[in-house]
Amino acid sequence: MSLRLSATGLGPAVLAWLCVAVLLIAAGALIDGFYTWPSIRSVFALTAILGIAAAGQTIAVVMGGIDLSIPALMTLTAVAINEFTGRGWPIVPVLVLIAVVCVGVGALNGLLSAVFRVHPLIITLGVGFMVGGLLLAWTQGKPEGSVPEFITDAAAAASTMGPIPLPPVVAVWAAVAVLTIVMARRTGFGRRVYAYGSSPRAAEYALVRPRRIWVGVFAFSGFTAFVAGVMLAGFTGYGDLSVGEPYLFNTVAAVVLGGTSLLGGRGGYGRTIAGALMLTLAQLLLVSQGVEQSVQQVALGVLIVVFVAFYGRDLHVRDRV
Repeated sequence: MSLRLSATGLGPAVLAWLCVAVLLIAAGALIDGFYTWPSIRSVFALTAILGIAAAGQTIAVVMGGIDLSIPALMTLTAVAINEFTGRGWPIVPVLVLIAVVCVGVGALNGLLSAVFRVHPLIITLGVGFMVGGLLLAWTQGKPEGSVPEFITDAAAAASTMGPIPLPPVVAVWAAVAVLTIVMARRTGFGRRVYAYGSSPRAAEYALVRPRRIWVGVFAFSGFTAFVAGVMLAGFTGYGDLSVGEPYLFNTVAAVVLGGTSLLGGRGGYGRTIAGALMLTLAQLLLVSQGVEQSVQQVALGVLIVVFVAFYGRDLHVRDRV
């Protein structure tokens, strides 16, 4: 059975979802009231923001890249919403403006990586630092303003969608998930992303235009970072220049734990959903047992190393017969 799963490339996905099931059982045994509906809603709400942010990261990794500017764009979105609405700007133009900026920054990441043939890890990290510096200069280190009530309601775990007892942020996550999966699996663009991630040289011989792929993938990552930033602004309720920092690690961790290969060409967002749930549940378990922050980081690091070691046994797409 394990050989059959390995041959089809489903081994990592099956392992990821099995690990989610194990963590759910452990959480039910160790955390009082975990299986109550308010607790489950909180887990979904916490995972949703990470899941949205990791959507763009997944497509970037499938292509063979990585996007380390996601936390900066999430912070930009959260801070800008506070600043502009606090000054009396209407929320709709504010959201449109921020979305355009985030998509533009993402597209710039892809364009610079493609034109200069530099790994996006370097480009996106540098761009993220620049965005952070500009935010610091703009706010003088003291963001002000407030988040509109409908955004805070959308991100609150206690909120519901009428008869549906789930917070609106879960519906936003579901919409992003459907968009990501359909784009990756059912469109020509998605097929070209997988082809390029499997073998850039072969993809170019097949007339795949790498510059368009890079720009499109990172523009999409910028868009999902914007959506996650809006929800993060509602979750925190105020501007904070460090609000996006945890997602520098968490988005990559969710992709890796889900089983999407960092070598590109293999994996997908369905796996990342499992990785995001796994990461949220693992952190929740560690916090509930009073584990210190430093030990939490070590434990999560060990978890990632173990999974990467297991996934590394699965052949890359280009090496399969």
